[in-house]
Amino acid sequence: MNAMASPDTEAVAERPAKASRNQQMVLDVLLAAHRNGVAPLTAGDMRETLERVHAPRRFDKGWVTGRLDELRTKGLVEQSEETRFNFITQRHSHLWFIPLSQARLFR
Repeated sequence: MNAMASPDTEAVAERPAKASRNQQMVLDVLLAAHRNGVAPLTAGDMRETLERVHAPRRFDKGWVTGRLDELRTKGLVEQSEETRFNFITQRHSHLWFIPLSQARLFR
């Protein structure tokens, strides 16, 4: 068997990963924020937006963070080293954004 990858295999490797339905829900919130000039967002910001859009459904912040981690693995989002202080929780939260390399998502 030939050790070189077939052209079909190479094409699949270059194709960007597709987000699952749940991941797409989170990605859509972040994309809308970018389009409206209010990104980057924290996972808490995205959770609040998801709950507003999909009311009365509730979302756990850990669920949102899990989807963000999955999207980061696929290269669709990035986590900033920058944090924002939340006065309610008294904690710093990382900010999430769409990397410039994913500009195709804005079309």
